Amino acid sequence: MASKEKRKYNDEYVKAHWLTSKLEDIAKHLDITTKTVQNIGRKQGLRPKTSEFLKELRQSNTFEQKLDESNFNPVDNWSHGWLKTKEASIFVKNPNGTIDLEQLVETLFKDIIKRETPKRDYPKAKEKTFDRLVITDIHIGLDPNKSGNSMYPMKWGEEDIYETLETIVDNVLKYKTSDILYIDNLGDYLDGYEGQTTRGGHSLDQNMSTEKQFTVGIDWFVRLIEILVRHYDFIYIRNITNDNHAGNFGLICGVSIKKIIELKFRNVEFVNQKAFIDHYQIGRHIYLLCHGKDRHLMKYAFSAIPNKDNIHKIENYISNQRLDRDCFIEFSKGDSHIYNADNGSSDLFSYISYPTLAPNSEWITTNFKKGKRGFVFENVEYNSNNKSIHPIYL
Repeated sequence: MASKEKRKYNDEYVKAHWLTSKLEDIAKHLDITTKTVQNIGRKQGLRPKTSEFLKELRQSNTFEQKLDESNFNPVDNWSHGWLKTKEASIFVKNPNGTIDLEQLVETLFKDIIKRETPKRDYPKAKEKTFDRLVITDIHIGLDPNKSGNSMYPMKWGEEDIYETLETIVDNVLKYKTSDILYIDNLGDYLDGYEGQTTRGGHSLDQNMSTEKQFTVGIDWFVRLIEILVRHYDFIYIRNITNDNHAGNFGLICGVSIKKIIELKFRNVEFVNQKAFIDHYQIGRHIYLLCHGKDRHLMKYAFSAIPNKDNIHKIENYISNQRLDRDCFIEFSKGDSHIYNADNGSSDLFSYISYPTLAPNSEWITTNFKKGKRGFVFENVEYNSNNKSIHPIYL
């Protein structure tokens, strides 16, 4: 191609693709630099492709006009769409199907911080015992009867979730023996982002939108603390976020909860556990916390009843972390939705699988069994293995 013809071709190509293609793509097609493309555009009198120019295009009414002309309304059920015309090529995402996370969190913070609760200092008195509340698998957003024809037509809507909160508080206060409370939430707090598990490809039956799960998830935990902080001098919370349902969605929710709690209370600590297995120590008690199945790596989860592989992994963790073997070590897990306490499979630790707070999904109840909902509350002596254990079934 002659030089003059090539320049003419380049000019025409740039002009035709100025608004529909990236500078880099035009340059690659013509085998020239992006700077040369910009110079051609300037000579052709084309408006520079600045972010402000593109913003104005997206805010124009061209998209709505073309929709009206093509009879594609309404767009409420769309997740996204493309507008391709001679003037522009614009990708549009439907805001009805997405979360304005920044606005949502700002609104929640304002509303929750306004609620009056006492700010108490850390306790100074030495306690001989501590209380421990273990909850897991709350699955906020789960619909256990999506088909309407479940073998066990259970409910798990917003009202049921808050009623369960009241039951937890009633039993905590009923069995309370200390002014120190430890709360372990062992994962799957939210049912799943956009109706999927963290591994994807597994559609979930849900009765709440992603936004609603997030909103209820923050408010539920903060309300629990608002009530219990009136009855305890100090509350320590460990929240597992490395699980197979909530995952990073649960971590975002947990970070928001932590921020609110730090602003509202002086005598409450909230820790988001990102590691698959982590531990903390109280007196001579060491608690290894784990959901049971992680975000994406594990092929087989920790089972409700420990097998040799489970025991081997936990003993390796104890050895690697150089944990004091003269302490009382407990491996606490969720995921299995079954309460089972094994104190004999290992000489080093107890293996406790805690019950689900939410009802089982319709798939689980159809393929396996209905199961029991519940949580566990304990009164524990700091320096001995004497404890009172209260499994509460719902």
